[in-house]
Amino acid sequence: MIPVWLTRGLARLIRRLHRPRPPLIVRTATVAHALDVPEQLVPGGAVLVARPGFQDWLAFDCPCGTGHRLLMTLSTTRRPHWKMTVGAHDSVTLTPSIDSYSDHGRCHFWLREGRVSWVQPPASPETKATR
Repeated sequence: MIPVWLTRGLARLIRRLHRPRPPLIVRTATVAHALDVPEQLVPGGAVLVARPGFQDWLAFDCPCGTGHRLLMTLSTTRRPHWKMTVGAHDSVTLTPSIDSYSDHGRCHFWLREGRVSWVQPPASPETKATR
């Protein structure tokens, strides 16, 4: 039997050594035009489309895993638009939440510090067909 003081000590050590997971969505590149966004992105990568002094779009593959691309408007002259902030390790935060409808179903999530928090799990095409 392991003494209680030892298990508590090990638990404290594990908590101290625990490192946060790397962000899921990070800015990996900046391009001048939306047509310059590559077809294949690094997994978890996002490409910022920007001109000097202006952020226009943020392109990334939806985290639901079905392969559809999201192109979020950052320009305040368009509606709807999102506000992007870039944090530590180029992690991306977008506000408000992202609510995307596609052939693959609905994907509704928050993107904060590169991490995805689902408002509801992504709907599969089978689920969408039965609604």
